[in-house]
Amino acid sequence: MDKFLHVLSSVVVLSTLTSGADAAQCDLVTLNFCDIPTDSIITTVTSSDWMNCQMFCQLYSACNTFLFSSDDDMNNCQLLQQNVDETLPNCQQIGSAKGVNFQNCIGCNGLSMSGCSFSGEILELIPNTDQELCERASEVRGAAYWVFTANIGVCVLYGDNFVRSCSSIRGPAHDSGNC
Repeated sequence: MDKFLHVLSSVVVLSTLTSGADAAQCDLVTLNFCDIPTDSIITTVTSSDWMNCQMFCQLYSACNTFLFSSDDDMNNCQLLQQNVDETLPNCQQIGSAKGVNFQNCIGCNGLSMSGCSFSGEILELIPNTDQELCERASEVRGAAYWVFTANIGVCVLYGDNFVRSCSSIRGPAHDSGNC
């Protein structure tokens, strides 16, 4: 399943780069190294895929988001009370593709990826920065993808040949028409 998420993520990114991204492609958003408060975890179940995980989330009235992880042969599904926008301050690394409105995706609880690693051409490595400057620098430089690591204040801008490999997907209990 991990290979599936890697391939899916890479295909989505590559097709986006050639066709132009818009706010409807929130699965191009990355939220990495996010601390989830234990009191926000409703339960953890075994799920066949992320859509099944989302269906489990819909069974619980308190469930606002899910986190589906596919590591090796284990498919874990965490059902969470917190919304994606409540998770964001607890994430050490965030990123997004060119043309995707990061704030809209977070605000409307769109799908996002986690457990991601990045490789490819680095256009710029910007130290001593913040998320807003990283996003703006990405636009100015014409980067395909930006990644901001909060705990060290570093922004990395990737070129068109970057690859994002992810093992987890996070999403809302119910699909949002805006994402």
